Amino acid sequence: MIPFVRKMLRYTGIGLLLILVWSTLSGWIRRRRAAARYREDARDPFRRWTQGVFGIVSGTVDYADLSTGQARAVLARWWHVHGPRELQAVLHDLGDASAPDTAWSLVRYVVVTRLGIGAGWLDRDEAWAMVRPIARRLQRGYDGWVALGHAYVVARRAAQGLATDGSEDDAGMRAILDHISVLRDSLWNEVGFQTRFAEEEPPA
Repeated sequence: MIPFVRKMLRYTGIGLLLILVWSTLSGWIRRRRAAARYREDARDPFRRWTQGVFGIVSGTVDYADLSTGQARAVLARWWHVHGPRELQAVLHDLGDASAPDTAWSLVRYVVVTRLGIGAGWLDRDEAWAMVRPIARRLQRGYDGWVALGHAYVVARRAAQGLATDGSEDDAGMRAILDHISVLRDSLWNEVGFQTRFAEEEPPA
């Protein structure tokens, strides 16, 4: 092999190694930042409560901290959302105040707001504000965390055409059940489902 080719291959190998190292390092940094933000959000009662809602779907991963490309890919695959206008249309449908307040619609509303942040189409503070009335609707509709989780599981099985007894659960359903099991032993024990949040006025 001529020296020039050997040199090019050596440099190419070094370049690929540097790309791999940088990709690994940047992923590690992003995960560390995401974990730190999750812990910071957990200090606020309302945000901690909201983690108990989107955690049904994503566990301890906040989709707001996915990379832009990852969040947009999930929105496109799950929701056929390819831009901010489509995102707002989906949120409008899920949060429709004229429709019954169901776990299936309102939990997914919260999840989609987190994806919207990750995609760069929602501001973080704006998204928290959007979720606040949804939280109150969930609190009015269910008497506790377990009831909310059960309602979501039942609805997802129905939406996916899965057996109600769980015998046909797919990987996504099993992940959700795992998330709920962890939540029942942790966050759901720490935060009361009917917690009233600071900005709210007492009921009339």
